[in-house]
Order: sequence, then structure tokens, then C-alpha cells
Amino acid sequence: MALNEAQKNEFVDAYTKALLSSWSDDEYAARLESDPRAALAEVGLELPADAKIEITRGIASPDAGPQEGRLDKQVALYEAGLESGTFEFHIPATPQIDT
Repeated sequence: MALNEAQKNEFVDAYTKALLSSWSDDEYAARLESDPRAALAEVGLELPADAKIEITRGIASPDAGPQEGRLDKQVALYEAGLESGTFEFHIPATPQIDT
């Protein structure tokens, strides 16, 4: 099921909040692992009660290649989840910033 532009923007906003929360709040990150449905609902991403939710954590690597396009892949995974009932969310490792 393809999302319209408004639905896509809502998803991206909620997914971004989940990323930022998981990177900045250890308690949220733990809830995302132990109760992903409730943690995602906290940031505005309500999933069907019978949905299967898979959270995968990534490890940042200098050899990982370009970052662009990853958000589009997550949107595609979300759209696939709307069809299949299985939602897969990739949570990249906390970015390291050189100061």
C-alpha cells in the first residue's frame, strides 16, 4: 500500500522522533527493544494490534557507504508492513560527531 504524501510525512516525522529518542534516551531505547509497539506509539506511530514488529539495530561503519536513500528504504519497509502485517524498523547506531 503506497502512502500518500501526507501519510509519508507523518511516518517520517514519527520515525525520526523514534530515532532521536533512541539515540538520546537510554530508557526509551530499552522500551523500543522490550515493548516496541508502546515505544513507537509514544512518538506517534500507531501500529495494528496484531502486527508483528521487528527492531534491528545497525552499527555505523565508515565503509557503510552513502547515507542517502536509507529513509526511502524505511518508508518502503513500512509500506510493506501495512500489506503484510510485519513491520521492520532499522535503528542505526547513534551517530558520532567530530568536534
